[in-house]
Formats: sequence, structure tokens, C-alpha cells
Amino acid sequence: SYSAETGMERAGSSMKRVAAVDMMTFLQGAANGAEARRAACPASGEGDQAGIIGLTRSMIAETASLTGLPPFAGFVGKFFLFSAVLKQGGAFGALAVVAAINSVISLYYYAKIVKTMFLDTPNPEDKTVCVATNNFTLLIPLTVLTIVFGLYFSPLVRYTTQSLRFFVK
Repeated sequence: SYSAETGMERAGSSMKRVAAVDMMTFLQGAANGAEARRAACPASGEGDQAGIIGLTRSMIAETASLTGLPPFAGFVGKFFLFSAVLKQGGAFGALAVVAAINSVISLYYYAKIVKTMFLDTPNPEDKTVCVATNNFTLLIPLTVLTIVFGLYFSPLVRYTTQSLRFFVK
């Protein structure tokens, strides 16, 4: 059976997937081809620094979204998920409390990543990683979508609801 609440749950789940794909794209871009770029780029420079700053800003947006902080898509996803669970009542209320505690714990771990990026001094023995421009080809639009869907999520909810009406009869 189809309901508007089911559509909202699926929209929230879709928004969480956008945030997760953004994070995986970031991590994959940081890992793939890093060795080849190490030899090809200088150890320091303004371009490298600007690239790293762009990556760290994207990383902050994605970790905030995965944590469920507003105004990112992850917040909207968690909001719809928690509201659907709480509407079920009963033992699901305890499940919502556990999930909320889990979100707070995840905030601590994501904050540790951000702290390491900005506040910790780098180890001089670590190799320099240069950021190629093509890494931003997918990272920037996905980060922007994470913010846009966090602020203006009604079209995604409407699309998800219409899709469910088509596929679930």
C-alpha cells in the first residue's frame, strides 16, 4: 500500500544516498591516481593550496550532511526518517532515540576528521598530494546538490512521490 509518508521516507533515503555518494566520490578521488600526481606536481604552491582548500570545504559539507546537520541534504533525509519512525509509535520510538544518539556519536567522529584537516600539523615525512582539476568535475556539482537539496527539497519529494505512484499500485 502506498502512502504520502512512504514517499517522504523514500525521498529522505534518496537524499542520504546523495550525501553518501558525494563522500565516496571525495574519498575515491583522493585515492585514485594520487601516486601519479605526486611525481608530476611540485611539493608546494598556491594552486595546490587552493585545491586542498576546495577539497576540505567539500569534505566539511559532506561530513556535515552525513551527520545530519542543516542545511544539507542529510538533515532532510534524517528528518523524514525520524519523523516516519516516530509516527509508527510503540517500540519504534526507542529505535528513534538510539538513532539520534548514533547521530550525535557520528558527529564526534566526523568532527575529528575536520579537526585533523585544519588544526593538526602535518607530519613532515608524509608525501605531498596534489589535487588535479578534474577531481572537481564531479565533486563540486555533488556538493552543490547536497546543499541545494538541503534547502529546497520539495521537488525531490514530489518526484519521489510521483515515482512511487507509478511503480507501486
